[in-house]
Amino acid sequence: MSLTYGICFAFIYLHMSTYVFGTIMTLFSLVYFVISYRLVYKKASQTFRLRR
Repeated sequence: MSLTYGICFAFIYLHMSTYVFGTIMTLFSLVYFVISYRLVYKKASQTFRLRR
């Protein structure tokens, strides 16, 4: 979470075009989603159990 905050905070001081900013944010979101999805898929079976 602190890495995400740090990246967002750094973008306050960077001046760039709207297109470049949108592209970077889209790529960051996609990478964040893929990493989150894989971690949840891997850890869910170890953490949560369904009762029968």
